[in-house]
Amino acid sequence: MSVSAEAAAPPANRRVLAALLVLGVALILGGGLATVDAVRKGAAGPPALSPPSARDPLRAEIEAQHAALAARPDDVAGWADLGVLHVESARLGGDPTAYARAEAAVDEALRLAPYGARPLRAKAVLANARHEFEIGLRAAQAAVAAEPGVASPYGPLVDALLELGRYDEATTAVQTMVDLRPDLASYARVAYVRELRGDLVGATTAMEAAQQAASRPADVAFARFQLGELAWQQGRLDEADAAYQAAARLDSRSLDPPAGIAKVLGARGDLTGAAATLAPVIDRAPTPGLVVQLAELERAAGDTAGADRHEALLGAQRRLFQANGVVLDLELAVHSADTGIGLPRGLEEARNAYRSRPSVFAADALAWQLHAAGRSAEAIRYADEALRLGTPRASFRWHRSEIRRSLGDVTGADQDLRATIGLNSRFSPLLAGAVERAAANPLP
Repeated sequence: MSVSAEAAAPPANRRVLAALLVLGVALILGGGLATVDAVRKGAAGPPALSPPSARDPLRAEIEAQHAALAARPDDVAGWADLGVLHVESARLGGDPTAYARAEAAVDEALRLAPYGARPLRAKAVLANARHEFEIGLRAAQAAVAAEPGVASPYGPLVDALLELGRYDEATTAVQTMVDLRPDLASYARVAYVRELRGDLVGATTAMEAAQQAASRPADVAFARFQLGELAWQQGRLDEADAAYQAAARLDSRSLDPPAGIAKVLGARGDLTGAAATLAPVIDRAPTPGLVVQLAELERAAGDTAGADRHEALLGAQRRLFQANGVVLDLELAVHSADTGIGLPRGLEEARNAYRSRPSVFAADALAWQLHAAGRSAEAIRYADEALRLGTPRASFRWHRSEIRRSLGDVTGADQDLRATIGLNSRFSPLLAGAVERAAANPLP
């Protein structure tokens, strides 16, 4: 499948806050770094944060990998794979201390085989997960060089290039990846590249191909969720909701489908129902993105106390994630500008994000933060840059519309407002009312 082919191709509560603070203390005291020594001594790794569950296949896989490494401690591939499993555990469980365990495993793999493709790929996956994309890029490039003609190292390579705003190189790399192995991983990245370049129809076709290539229920759920995201970007709420619901049925452990369902509920005006959908997910895995989403839903619903509690949780998360080497500048900068909370720090975070990962998303975040600081004349350059690929994001269009409006560019503001409405006027519970008011009261 060609990356640029047209679509005709077939295929906190307080308990959570307290838990986060305890995890932070545990990290400071050195917990979570004992993976290598524990395995070499035949133990099952660092103390578990909760009892094993037969319903948690990832946990079982990690424990099985520990047991295998206790028997074969010089297994390079085993250490690399354990590192990737811990990264996945951090993503699914909202526990950033898993990154320390991932790092210990990856470092052991690299000690045993410094130039091995598998350890280098695992290093790239870990670096990307921590948003250290320059490190991820170099490791992925080394993995590709160590294992020419193999598709898997191209995954983290494409991811790093996209986050660094190197879109032409990413397009070339993803084309090589899908040519080498047309599977779920490569088709999903084809879909994302097409989406970024404004081809939503082609992106949908590629993601449908990814779904057809999936075999495990969790992989099918991932593809279904991504199809829901593509429908969401186009304001097709019923279609998005159906995809999110299907993904939730296929994979009850994934955090993404409930977040999608909550988005749709919020867009339909059921802010209370949306918040109720998210709350138990955050109890299970308090990831920053979910906490931001819940805080914004609560603020839009007038639940200031609830929103303030979750803003406090977000602050604790920021510290804990940073202590584990994860940079959240980009993720928090847009939220700061949307809410008006912590604007000076938000602008600094947006600048840091743009310097370290100059993607269209970082350009948009910086533009929105500059506008919030009353510096729209500076912001317009970055708002234009955010749309340089034609990425069909309602938020990008709305941000530029407001920036243009503040600069007196009535025609440009109206064009972007119409584009916002044509995509998804209810992309944000906090901003939906402002979009509606702007549409009802056009500038003269």
